[in-house]
Amino acid sequence: MLNRLVYEKGAWTLHMLRGLIGMDAFRSGVRDYYQQYRGRNATTADFQRVMEQHSGIELGWFLNQWLRRPGMPAVDGGWTYDASAKQVRISIRQTQSGAAYRLPLEFAIDGDQVERVEMNSKEAAFAFSAAKEPSAVRLDPNTWLLTNGTFDKR
Repeated sequence: MLNRLVYEKGAWTLHMLRGLIGMDAFRSGVRDYYQQYRGRNATTADFQRVMEQHSGIELGWFLNQWLRRPGMPAVDGGWTYDASAKQVRISIRQTQSGAAYRLPLEFAIDGDQVERVEMNSKEAAFAFSAAKEPSAVRLDPNTWLLTNGTFDKR
């Protein structure tokens, strides 16, 4: 089945990898990968090995879910503010069929406070300190994640 996702998912996967391991490790890994395999055949395992060497992060889970699993995650979530606890409370769930994706998530609270968490189940809840009720909370403010879904104030 050919659709936009088939053509765009590879580029999105590289973009998400850059967000996961950081720009410096990504650039040095890609540079090293090209130097090692220029003019030769290479496999995903070769790419994984080089990127793991440069990032110090095990990437098998990441490449498996994004390169070998069809589709993409879908999320539905929202946030509330608990004034007595001075916390932003977030609830989020993955609504795609099948198993949960392992998702590195970012939430921006009023734009200047960015919180990073990992979601590895179909449903999760997070709480973050906030002295006052934020005017906005955004999921994935830096657009690192390939996903469909909704996220709003509840």
